[in-house]
Amino acid sequence: MKIVYTILLPTAILLSACAHLNRDYSSDTVVSTATTDVGLEVEQSWQTASDSSAIPTGGEAWFTAFNDPKLNQYIATALRGNRSLQAEASSLASTIEALTALSAQRKPSIDGRLRQNYTKADSSEGQFIYNTSLNLSWELDIWSRLSDQNKAGALTAEASAFTYEAARLSLAGNIAKRWFSIIASHLQLQINQKRLENQENALAIVEEQYKSGRGDAMDIFLGRSDVTSQRAAIVSTRNQLEQSIRTFKRLLGDYPDINLDIEASLPELSSNIPTGLPSDLLKRRPDVLASMKYWQASVLEETIADKARFPSFALTASYGASSEELLKISASDFIFNAINNITVPIFNGGQLKSELKQAEYDTEESYQDYVDTLLTSFEEVESALGAEIYLKEQLALLEQAESFAQSAYELAFEQYQSGLIRYSNLLEFERRWFTTQVDIITLKNSRLENRINLHLALGGDF
Repeated sequence: MKIVYTILLPTAILLSACAHLNRDYSSDTVVSTATTDVGLEVEQSWQTASDSSAIPTGGEAWFTAFNDPKLNQYIATALRGNRSLQAEASSLASTIEALTALSAQRKPSIDGRLRQNYTKADSSEGQFIYNTSLNLSWELDIWSRLSDQNKAGALTAEASAFTYEAARLSLAGNIAKRWFSIIASHLQLQINQKRLENQENALAIVEEQYKSGRGDAMDIFLGRSDVTSQRAAIVSTRNQLEQSIRTFKRLLGDYPDINLDIEASLPELSSNIPTGLPSDLLKRRPDVLASMKYWQASVLEETIADKARFPSFALTASYGASSEELLKISASDFIFNAINNITVPIFNGGQLKSELKQAEYDTEESYQDYVDTLLTSFEEVESALGAEIYLKEQLALLEQAESFAQSAYELAFEQYQSGLIRYSNLLEFERRWFTTQVDIITLKNSRLENRINLHLALGGDF
């Protein structure tokens, strides 16, 4: 299935190439334009999925579709205790506080001052002069530059909030993947232990036949070699499993020990992906929303950089008095003074022009990042939908192969006991059977991981 992408150059970028006299400085217009000018003409639904049965997901908690209470508990624990996520939350709180500080720039500022000066003329006795004052400063937002700064800051704060939500979604997906991977490793360890038991039983038969004069010494050495190699493989598997558990516990925010109850099985994906998933689901992806907000903020930053070349108007006022003795200052001594300041940039070595060009390039960069994020999201959805079909078909074939391999091994075992085949042939049939069992566990885990990837690509449930 093909998706046709048509990328339209945003009006905000076209405006940036125009002279500032032709600009529309309405920030609301700029933001609304930025919201709609990226055009991705896509098919309104994905038809790659297999069946029409929808999966009950319990709202936005997509992971409940796997019907694993332990997984639900672990994800809740990670969302509360993961240290990296807590750092993201602190970063978000800092961004919000920065927005509050930015908003304060639009309001008048008042500060009080008390100064003590010591003066002394030649051949005269020095004296202290006390000065008290209240000073007011207020920049008039004639060109809405300060208003645009507030709106850009708000968009950046929104982007940070969506980035935090993206981190939460990613963490939940990572926990789910690692939990199922741990279960798969545990099941594979059980298969390897069962294979070791099977090899030890076969070796006992070989040794018994050798003692009765019907066996071959080479079969004994071959059997002992396989048993020893299988024990080494089990040790390696246990080590990898313990390392996975430690990483999993750290992601939960717990001490990275190996104490974990994994007496569980991989969930069966009995429910299929519903057909016709709407592409509008991507609009809720937090990373897509964050990228869009960053782009909108950069559009406003470009406008702000252009308005910096305009005159600025500020009102300053002071209310104060001075006296040789601080306690003698009375209300009648205070003098009010108000000044209107107009600042016009005349020559700054091309700094403002360069800053405007930089803002234009930043806008183009954020726009391209936004479009790339959209394209990546579509790619992830399409890949997950396509892999869903192939993995399901591959699993069905592999389960048939496992059944055939088991029948072949059982027949080979009977033939070996009857002296029809050599022990090395029996070991080959045994290897195929148990290898296929391990491959089935690996493939089931791959299907679960792919389903998780689809949920992450869609930003939640179906």
